[in-house]
Amino acid sequence: MKKIFQVLALTAALLLGSVAASAEVDEGVLVLTDANFDEELVKYDYLLVEFYAPWCGHCKQLAPEYAKAAQRLAQNDPPYHLAKVDATEQKQVAERFGIKGFPTLFFFKKGQKTEYNGGRTENEIVNWILKKVGPPSNEVSCSELKSKVEGTKLAVAFFGETESREFSEVFLDVAQNPAVSDKYQFFHLNDKECAQSFGASNSPALVIFRKFDDPTVVFGGASWESTPIVDWLQASSVPTLITFSEDFIEPIFGQRKSAIFLFRSNSDADKPFAKIFAEAAASLKGSILFVVSGVTEGIQQRLGEFIGVGEGNLPTLRILDPANNMKKYNFDGKAESITVESLTQFVNDFKDGKLSAFLKSEDIPADNSEPVKVVVGKNFKQVVTDNDNDVLIEFYAPWCGHCKKLAPIWDQLATDLKDVTGLTIAKMDATANEVDGVDIRGYPTLKFYPKGSKGAPVDYDGGRELENFKEWLKEKSANYKAFAAGRTEEL
Repeated sequence: MKKIFQVLALTAALLLGSVAASAEVDEGVLVLTDANFDEELVKYDYLLVEFYAPWCGHCKQLAPEYAKAAQRLAQNDPPYHLAKVDATEQKQVAERFGIKGFPTLFFFKKGQKTEYNGGRTENEIVNWILKKVGPPSNEVSCSELKSKVEGTKLAVAFFGETESREFSEVFLDVAQNPAVSDKYQFFHLNDKECAQSFGASNSPALVIFRKFDDPTVVFGGASWESTPIVDWLQASSVPTLITFSEDFIEPIFGQRKSAIFLFRSNSDADKPFAKIFAEAAASLKGSILFVVSGVTEGIQQRLGEFIGVGEGNLPTLRILDPANNMKKYNFDGKAESITVESLTQFVNDFKDGKLSAFLKSEDIPADNSEPVKVVVGKNFKQVVTDNDNDVLIEFYAPWCGHCKKLAPIWDQLATDLKDVTGLTIAKMDATANEVDGVDIRGYPTLKFYPKGSKGAPVDYDGGRELENFKEWLKEKSANYKAFAAGRTEEL
């Protein structure tokens, strides 16, 4: 009987699949829906699927890189494919896979789902896919190697015997290390003449191929072990002087590497001190990343907004420390008057812990009489911590869809509770303001600062409807509880 039901279920699935709509293709990316998801999934042994929301800022940032990766993988032999699902419209599939945030990416291998843990740039996506569907390293001839490295941003080749310990135990282990496997393409061949043509005279040998600085770099380490080789590959994967782009989000933010940024325009007036910045980058290579960026377009504009630099601040210098809660440090002097010596001192003072962190803040609002109190960096202590009020505050981002949905409810909550003595409902744009010790990792973040315990704020964990907030505050806020009790007695 069980087998009969299985056959009937399979038949029904096939019949439904026959009428389901075939996937559209948008800039090389398959568009999946509730109707065609399962039908399309069985067509591909390997498929990376992005679940996104149209309003999501991170999704918009990923979209062009995802499309470029899809187009590039389609040219591979054999071709591979990327797909996407609008989780706000295709609710059945989104619910089935438990989509809670955006973008969420899953990799399906013959229908089996695994987490995608690669980067968000074209090159990182392509490398991650190729690693998942193929061997850690590909054997090539010398002519094939030259052809393949022309088409990739970062590659490394092993020259030597594949039966050796250096290849089987070290190189293949490195090729599967997530710290470098998503960045590099790995190749191997046993061709001493080819190795020598790239400057490698020893055997075995490793050679990096890249599109910046010295185009080939030969491994000069004495120890053929995984850790020093991984360290060498990581250090060699970024230019001496980085022009900020999508490709360097992961090396800086993902790897939590401290970096000194020169924000500048492209005018001729900026060229003299930009040249000095480049000289300092060469002089201090290995101690900190050196990055040049504008603030007017694309990812560079978003970087400027994040760090708090606009066109009116140019030129300016900042150090960013991703490993220490994204703290930022300002260069005290004028960027136009920098020297290699002053930049060296700035970097050394940062490393020695002698600098004070810079915190972004909008101006304190001239009128803050609305029921929802506007908090900025400059008045955070005044409104939130240095008083005897219970404070429920929303940390939001202007572009966040969940924040926009919450906004009218938050306004109504503040309006309904405006007569409660000792209770403040507040909000802060966390993209434009920062507070030392407050680490915001998602939007909206809701925190409750109770009277007498301002140093130990409580994360809001209730529902998102008006009555949910009121019930939660009755439990947490002594002032609101007393107010509610008084109203009950009056009735």
